[in-house]
Amino acid sequence: MHFRYGPAATASGFKRWGVYSHHVVERLHPLVNDVNTLFDVPHSRFNDVSREQFEAAGLRVLVESPQAGVHLAVSSDLFRVVLFQGHPEYDTISLLKEYKREVMRFARGGARGLPAVRRELLQPPGAGHPHGAPGTGARGAGAGHGDAGAARAPVGRHCTTPGTTRPRRS
Repeated sequence: MHFRYGPAATASGFKRWGVYSHHVVERLHPLVNDVNTLFDVPHSRFNDVSREQFEAAGLRVLVESPQAGVHLAVSSDLFRVVLFQGHPEYDTISLLKEYKREVMRFARGGARGLPAVRRELLQPPGAGHPHGAPGTGARGAGAGHGDAGAARAPVGRHCTTPGTTRPRRS
């Protein structure tokens, strides 16, 4: 975003990481017209580009979250440039691997504190989710970018078996 449109990301002062619910705001755009209105997307970042920054740069926001902000936006011509702020490419253990890396960084003295654990990351898929696990029922995956690991698989909602590094569903 900064390279092409100018506004720089703003440091948030913390690492936003976890799986957040998102909603489609431009339902008629071809990238999201077959995506369910609500779906989950993993985020992992220290910075943020606000909706206002996207709009000031002439970009159209297609998907956003009240907690995680903009996930998907496109250039003013609506198709040449696609920008993501989340990680639709993450698989089911990507956030777990990031957490492990941050814990190891702390253990080596490279970080001031342990990374925060988001409670829902340690719950079984669908636990506490108002409509069951993402990818099923009313909040399930649709066609399009929502299928890229985030909506279909409850990304990062795993824990490790004590004494191993192999992920298991809790």
